[in-house]
Amino acid sequence: MNVDYWFSNQFMIKLYDLIQEKISDVNIAYKMGRTSYKTQQFLKIAIGIPLIGTRNVLKRSVKESIKYTRTKEFILKKNDKNHAIVKLVHNKDIITNNFAMEWHRGVFEAYANLAGATEVQIIKKQLKDDTQ
Repeated sequence: MNVDYWFSNQFMIKLYDLIQEKISDVNIAYKMGRTSYKTQQFLKIAIGIPLIGTRNVLKRSVKESIKYTRTKEFILKKNDKNHAIVKLVHNKDIITNNFAMEWHRGVFEAYANLAGATEVQIIKKQLKDDTQ
């Protein structure tokens, strides 16, 4: 993995702002995240994810996310048969905005659906104090 090809946090926030400015759809970030799986290999998604199962997909997606980000920590707090909690904790001095959070919400919902979950509800909750 070559980190020279990563985008900075500032670049991504500017990109998100430009997308939101040019596209009037207030749900565009969520929709982008929700359909992001379409850019990956078909067999990996169509066959692999449903075979792995919802709980293992969540574990794997958190593990993969940790490898490719320097801006936040992903914590799998709960992963039961019918209920999961993933906490995203942004590092100090990292800029975030609603676009970024909505994109993540869409991504997690997409993978849960692909894994076979039929009743998916992703709740976005911004906490002021990390101890909450």
